Amino acid sequence: MLNLSTICKAALICLFFINQRALAQKEAWPVHGEIELSSGFCDYRVAHFHGGLDIRTGGAEGRKVYSPITGYVWRIKYAYNGYGKALYLRDADGRIYVFGHLSRLSDPLEKFVKKHQYEAKRYYLDEEFKPDFFPVKLGDLIAFSGQTGAGPPHLHFEKRTPNNLPLNPLANGFSLPDKIPPPIEGVGFIYVDSGALFANGKRTNYRPVRLIRGTNRYVLDSAVYLDAPFGLEVKAFDRMSPGGPKL
Repeated sequence: MLNLSTICKAALICLFFINQRALAQKEAWPVHGEIELSSGFCDYRVAHFHGGLDIRTGGAEGRKVYSPITGYVWRIKYAYNGYGKALYLRDADGRIYVFGHLSRLSDPLEKFVKKHQYEAKRYYLDEEFKPDFFPVKLGDLIAFSGQTGAGPPHLHFEKRTPNNLPLNPLANGFSLPDKIPPPIEGVGFIYVDSGALFANGKRTNYRPVRLIRGTNRYVLDSAVYLDAPFGLEVKAFDRMSPGGPKL
C-alpha cells in the first residue's frame, strides 16, 4: 500500500504536468462545445474570397465568445454593414484575431462602446487601442455571437499575420477532426498548347468520374486521348462532418 508521502508526491507530479500543459496552451477555439462550420477559409464570395471561418450558432444569437489567446483588444468596429459589430485582438507576437457579426461585447467593452457612441452621437465606431488599455487572457469572455452586418446568426472568426494577411485557422492552431475524404465530381483536361484541340474543337474536355464502391478511388469510364501538353482540373469539395456544408 502506498504511504501518504508517496501519494503526495504523485499528486504533485500530476499537478505539475497539468500546469505545464495549461501554460503550453496558447490558443483555443473562441466558442465552447461542438464546433460546426457553415463556411470555410477561402470559400468564394462575390468579388472576393472568404478570409476566415463561419462557425454555426444553432440559428440563434447569444453564443458566448471567449478569447482564444492571451493578448489585448486592438480594435473595435461597429458598422451597419460588413462585419457589423466586430472585435479585433492581438497576441504577444502581433497576430490578429477577428470576430464578426457580434450581438454585443462583454460588459466592460460594451460599456466603453456605449459611452463613446453617446459622446459622438452616432452608431458607427472604429477605435484602436494600445496593449495596456484592454488586456485579455486565454478563455476570458469577450463577446456574444449575433447577426449584425450581413447574413443569418453565426460567428465569423479570422486569424491574421501581424501584417494583416489572412491565415487559414484550420492549418494554424485551430484544428478540427476531418476523416471524410473530399468527394470528386469530375475532371477536366485542358490543352496548354494554343494550337491543340480535342475532337469537339475545344481546348477543354470535361469528364465525369465514378467512385469505386468501398474505396476512395475514382475512375473514368472511357479513355482520354492526349497528344499535346495539358493541365488537369479537378472539381471537388470537402465536408468535415456527414451531411455538413460543402467547404
